[in-house]
Amino acid sequence: MSRFSLVLGSLLVVGTLQAAPKRLTDYAGLMNALKSGHDVSMIAEYGKMTLEIDGQQEKAPDAIGGMTLHAWEEFAAGVVGNKQPYVAFSHTTLIAHPRHGHVYNYVRARVYQDNSVEITARYLMPTDYKIVMDETFKGRISNGRDDNAISFFARG
Repeated sequence: MSRFSLVLGSLLVVGTLQAAPKRLTDYAGLMNALKSGHDVSMIAEYGKMTLEIDGQQEKAPDAIGGMTLHAWEEFAAGVVGNKQPYVAFSHTTLIAHPRHGHVYNYVRARVYQDNSVEITARYLMPTDYKIVMDETFKGRISNGRDDNAISFFARG
């Protein structure tokens, strides 16, 4: 076996190991990954969460969504009237909805120090930003062995 083959094989193994995502099992792990500059993604299993629409609890849809956390902010307790620290992030995408036509799909998440998660999903009309759908989902961070709805993964 040539030296080139050994080096190439070693690089492939190291690259494969580095590419594997690491599950983040709690708020502290999430914040450590974000503050260390890791790429973090969230996967939400909405059917495992509670859903509130206009203050009424509804059955959550059997749907899964995900996002990469490109921009985020952490707020210490009391900064904006909050009882506990939380990190917030959001994403907006233009989608074609079968009933509403083209709308902005705005998703905001807040992850609290006690590992609870609140996700707000809104559809906004692109012409005047009128809200045509507004839902709030609540769940908890999963450690991979429980039935909690929100999973976080870090890479890099």
